[in-house]
Amino acid sequence: MSSLGRFFLIVEDSETMSFLYGNVAKQLGFEVIQRAASVEQAKQMDLSEVDVVLADWSLGGMNGVDFAREVRDGKTSIRANVPILLVTGHADRKLVGEAQKAGIDGVMAKPVSAQELGKRIRAAWAARGGVPEPAAKAATK
Repeated sequence: MSSLGRFFLIVEDSETMSFLYGNVAKQLGFEVIQRAASVEQAKQMDLSEVDVVLADWSLGGMNGVDFAREVRDGKTSIRANVPILLVTGHADRKLVGEAQKAGIDGVMAKPVSAQELGKRIRAAWAARGGVPEPAAKAATK
């Protein structure tokens, strides 16, 4: 298992970008990569073991910030304390402020490197008290 976690969720409507982020997650040592093309699709999946969420700002329908609010409010199967990182092609102060209020751990401008993503995930986990064991392992103890 990666020191950053095991399960990585990508919520991205661009298949190309989703593939690229999946490769970055593999470089960082994540074992399981889940992909959702929309918030609606992500909400239909069992994501109780997700360790990190990477979401695009612009998803069509609900955006990444609104999705983060739902995660933090316990309205999805994702644990509410999981780091959520947002990627966008147009970061500005207003977006960053809105993201912080929604409980997003970091906003990154596209393109995102493995080094930058790893740094942001480490910072998010440090702020949240460390990487938890996957939910399945914790439930069997």
